[in-house]
Amino acid sequence: MIVRNRFGTNIELRSEWGNASDVSRLRSGSFSAAGLAVTPDSAFGLPAVSNVTRSAAEIVASLPFMVYTDAPVRERAPEAWQYGLLHDRPSDTCDSFEFFYDVALSLEATQNAFIQKAKFRRRVYELYVLDPQRVTVRQDKETGQKLFDVYVSQGKVQRDLTTSEILHVRGFSLRPGAVAGVSLLHVHRDPLGAALAMQGFEGDYFRNGAIPPYWFTGAQSREHAREMRDAHNAEHQGVGRQWKPGFLWGNADVKSIPISMQDALFIEAKQLSIEDVCRIWRWPRSFVELRDEQQITDRNARMGDFLKLNLLPRLRRIERAFAADEDLFWESGLFGEFLTHALERADFVTRVRGYKDARQGGWITGNEIRALENYPPLEGGDELLVTPTGSAPNVRSRNGHESIPEDELAALFGEG
Repeated sequence: MIVRNRFGTNIELRSEWGNASDVSRLRSGSFSAAGLAVTPDSAFGLPAVSNVTRSAAEIVASLPFMVYTDAPVRERAPEAWQYGLLHDRPSDTCDSFEFFYDVALSLEATQNAFIQKAKFRRRVYELYVLDPQRVTVRQDKETGQKLFDVYVSQGKVQRDLTTSEILHVRGFSLRPGAVAGVSLLHVHRDPLGAALAMQGFEGDYFRNGAIPPYWFTGAQSREHAREMRDAHNAEHQGVGRQWKPGFLWGNADVKSIPISMQDALFIEAKQLSIEDVCRIWRWPRSFVELRDEQQITDRNARMGDFLKLNLLPRLRRIERAFAADEDLFWESGLFGEFLTHALERADFVTRVRGYKDARQGGWITGNEIRALENYPPLEGGDELLVTPTGSAPNVRSRNGHESIPEDELAALFGEG
């Protein structure tokens, strides 16, 4: 066990099973209907899979993780150790972006994230994301407690670790109440295997000169036919050789075979594979491929739906797991939450109209609007309007008690 002296106290930091970077990753996969094994490495070789998983992880990691007091009027708690740990620096080896990227990527790839807690007593000092392919989780039959086995190397396993040492964030599962999430790569191996087969077909197609197959005719014997085939492949097979001139002699001839209808639909099949990936990971297709300016406009219009349907479940899964951890937030009077304001910012015109309505509605001040736009405060900008429109006078002073005299109001509105 690695122990470091910090703040005058020996603090338990990473154990060896959290630092086994020289160990090759455990690989597993299931064969699909296309006859190909779907493994993490092969699936992430599909551009759509890599795009979706990376995009989701990067968006989650780009959101600041804030810590608030759990009270009727919540306030940020920058003095709490949880704030510095989760907002600033989860460990000496990574910043908050890298930490939450690894957490989110683990969930996208395997539907499980395992985080090692380096702590002293009930105080967590550092957090480390473990490779989920090295961790197995089960439930003790007698106590119902989660137990973790972490594979360090061949023949070396740290067994029966508990939630006191590892924070587990569970993702999608086929069974309610399951102790662990189920990888989407495994559940949807058939459509992903088909996409891998198409990608392999595409590579073979271009490797063979990107031309349809054909037959040589006029060979005198089988050996002669093989010589003709081998000579042609040596001269013309491969990218960059498809336009070299060829020649035949004697009675030899070439009979071309046109592209079949199945091959002609190859592009449509690739588009379908992209749609399948977006359905599997619940990710907007418009975020994977933008074809024109109209889709960019639609993207802004759909930001609200994206936050509620696609992103919010991902954020809440992490937030709730942290809130339930007895070493981080449980019964602490604090809670953690991702700040999504930056993503909720619409285009400038829509944003300004929203600010105007909020200002005239009397629930936001001018300086609060300026702060959202990263402008410095102005003197007198902390007053709330208490009249329904911005053109009417503010009938209360800054202290909220003194009203404008009735005769002045009558004069302002042309009455009396």
